[in-house]
Amino acid sequence: MGKIAAGRLVEAVADESEIDLSDMFTGKGRFVLKVNGDSMIDKAIMSGDYVVVQSQSTARHGDIVVALVDGFDATLKTMLVNQDGTITLMPANDDFDPVTIDAKRLSIQGVVVGQLRTYP
Repeated sequence: MGKIAAGRLVEAVADESEIDLSDMFTGKGRFVLKVNGDSMIDKAIMSGDYVVVQSQSTARHGDIVVALVDGFDATLKTMLVNQDGTITLMPANDDFDPVTIDAKRLSIQGVVVGQLRTYP
């Protein structure tokens, strides 16, 4: 593993460190999903990316979650807990509308803990 500047040009220095991607998958119940769609692009999650998800049935306000609505429709969104007990599934793209539902209609499948992207 090394470092690369994404701002001003800097001297290139070799680094013999390594990164072990298995660390991202360490932990019971992690799985990977391929993203299909553009609703999370302002959180830098693009269609074709892979998200690493910690399988769990609970999430906190502001977590990016894999949510199942009405036991059927799955989506990747930021979960916002409202004061009235409803949940808003917030996209990160102004072309998509937030969806506010009764918490009883929502089942959390997991929370995003990592992301991978490949280039052609």
